[in-house]
Amino acid sequence: MKYFSFFKSIVVRMLFFAILILNAPSIFAQTDMQVNMDVIAEKLKERISQYTPIEQTDNAQYQFIATLVVMNYVQTIVSPPRYGVYRREASYPNYLPVITAEDSLLKKAGICGNQIDAFIKLMSKLGINTREVQFYYENYAHQRDSHITVEVEWEHQWHFFDVTWGSFFSDANDLTMIPSYADIQKKGYEFYQQHLNKIYGWLNYAIFYKLDPMIYLFLPDSKIDVVFDGNGIVRPYLRENKYPLISIPNYFGYMMRRSGNYSDIVQQYAIPSWANTLTLTTGGYNCPGGGKISIKNKNHTDEYRIVPTMRKKIVVKNAANDIEISVARNGLTQCFVVIADAQVSL
Repeated sequence: MKYFSFFKSIVVRMLFFAILILNAPSIFAQTDMQVNMDVIAEKLKERISQYTPIEQTDNAQYQFIATLVVMNYVQTIVSPPRYGVYRREASYPNYLPVITAEDSLLKKAGICGNQIDAFIKLMSKLGINTREVQFYYENYAHQRDSHITVEVEWEHQWHFFDVTWGSFFSDANDLTMIPSYADIQKKGYEFYQQHLNKIYGWLNYAIFYKLDPMIYLFLPDSKIDVVFDGNGIVRPYLRENKYPLISIPNYFGYMMRRSGNYSDIVQQYAIPSWANTLTLTTGGYNCPGGGKISIKNKNHTDEYRIVPTMRKKIVVKNAANDIEISVARNGLTQCFVVIADAQVSL
């Protein structure tokens, strides 16, 4: 049994690297000025069938191999450096070269969010369930940063993959035993074996400059916010007397996602000991059915009705540490509020 497990591990490793090397993007090239996701999905199915004869989408082996094939395809096609070139050549600031998954595949450009968007849409075409895992944290330069990864579901469990870096973790003795992000946090990343697509140029660029692309996995809970499929708490960092909403959601509330499900973002503000007032300026909202802003301060909760105005100041007196701001949900109606400015004072 011991030798069988070892042999199985070797075979799966060889399969993994074969997928990385042979899954070249050229066979998926489309010469017209549009991208057909159904056509790409069918070609991906053909590629998957070269590695496994199993076609059931509820089979773990099929889903694992499909994940590797789609991950490598997206990583190869959707290029962050090319995205940067588009940004530099733009005629106006804050230009976004790509918006949709189809844009990123057509222009062959995108950053982590674009890669995950394309990955999730293609996996959906294959009948495989996925969810985003978003990270908001402080990087090496002590600046706010963010990253988006994904979890893939099979056998009623989630399995963590970083499409941008072609990375995943596995049991040291079985490459197919892929943990979830929660598993990695519970046992520690040292418990698992990490796999990276080391033939990927963008990864080697990061390694050359001694940057760990997986830094978000090694940070303590106090330094990182994790949002699953758009649901979670984000904590804006205080800089002097303001909370710059950079590389972090600048809204809170319920928003309909591509999947048809609703996400729920809650903002939590840590109030310094020298301050006792939090002032929020809203920059707009989207609440077709109306709604209320809910502010939890100490042991009580205040509610403010969302009114039809673009800008509104909300002043929270006697502010305690860790004030939570959310939207009091009204049925299934989408309702989210954009924050234009947040600051504290005496």
